[in-house]
Amino acid sequence: MKKYRSIIFDFDGTLVKSIDVLLRVYDSLQEEMNLPNMDDVGVEKIRGLGIFQIINLLSLSYVKFPFYILKLKKKYREFVDDISPVPGIAYILMQLQKNYHLHILTSNDRDLVFQVLEKYELNCFETITAERNFFGKHYALKKTIKQLKYDFNEVLYVGDEVRDIEACQKIDLDCCAVSWGLNNLESLKNKNPKYALSKPEELLDIL
Repeated sequence: MKKYRSIIFDFDGTLVKSIDVLLRVYDSLQEEMNLPNMDDVGVEKIRGLGIFQIINLLSLSYVKFPFYILKLKKKYREFVDDISPVPGIAYILMQLQKNYHLHILTSNDRDLVFQVLEKYELNCFETITAERNFFGKHYALKKTIKQLKYDFNEVLYVGDEVRDIEACQKIDLDCCAVSWGLNNLESLKNKNPKYALSKPEELLDIL
């Protein structure tokens, strides 16, 4: 079994349950942003797609996509009290903290992440980094790992999206894809991550 020194986690969908909250955010912005009805699109269909496929399915403008993300993040903050940890993840993080340096790299706002972690006493992360370029996660990962002074083969990234796997593959970083977030297990496995998990407790089995 490969020995890592550090585990970097995504936040939304990986450490906290966010699908239901995101759907509520989407519904609240649907009319204002002229978005298709999610009931017509199908949540399970979305869970099987990568980000570019989702953009095309929803007929979103690539030019306006950064605006969509900013709007979504602003609205998401209104639902912060509804964000809660993935069941069982607190115990798993406590166990992992004994042997690994734990960090977060997220597309969300750092202060929101910190607020949720404080609320649920998940105080086991040494750093929280917020990436600003939604399509440049590989750059953010590379920069973060260098700043933390790890070798790339000493780090495992844990995320819930096809986008996470693709980012890791661009910089030759091991990725553990988890299916309790945005993307389903089949779509994640199709991208050939180092690990693909369906239950949080499986994290302890692979480490």
